[in-house]
Amino acid sequence: REAATARPLTLPEEWAEILSRLDAVLRDLRPDGDWRARLLALHLRARQLAEKRTDASLYHLLYEAAHSTQKHSSQLALLCLVICEQAAALLKWRPDWIDSLGRAALLMNVSALRLLDQLAITERPPTPEMRATLDAHPARSAQLLQECGFVDPLCLEVVARHHDADKGDATLDQLSPALQLVRLLRRVDNFVSLISLRASRPAGSAAHAAREACLSTS
Repeated sequence: REAATARPLTLPEEWAEILSRLDAVLRDLRPDGDWRARLLALHLRARQLAEKRTDASLYHLLYEAAHSTQKHSSQLALLCLVICEQAAALLKWRPDWIDSLGRAALLMNVSALRLLDQLAITERPPTPEMRATLDAHPARSAQLLQECGFVDPLCLEVVARHHDADKGDATLDQLSPALQLVRLLRRVDNFVSLISLRASRPAGSAAHAAREACLSTS
């Protein structure tokens, strides 16, 4: 009887549930935990929802990023995931590349999750110690994932290098698989960061963010 009368979740409710569960997983990384299975299940659920209702999902996630600082790091990870996987499909990348890219989008900031959430709700600039943590977080996130038993070499390399700037004038298809993924993820990460709300500043415009993310090499 309960199953028959249960109300289906609306799109915002479904994304809110995915967000809550992702945030819990990212805070529960440990070598002997079940976090990896939970993460992969959430990755699949988010991908299926984004594929089923792409435009509505993008609108919802973009709106939330620009209007809310709750679960900031996890919220931006979901938006990065959806944009990256949609772009990768247009680039006709291999399914295993897209799997690794999506996981990297979800996991790239795991070692700095609490710090990024804290900075999103404070008007004070980061201290030198905080800035050092932020600068080191790509390598630290990859190391933490390895220590917790995560096995995906391509994903780990992308996580470790997702802040690397472009070097040289190589086109995308001239780069190694990892660097192709890094180039896309870094641009999407920059775009999402610029359009997101912080207590210290309002959300940026999408046009400005896209220009900065696509034309800047930093």
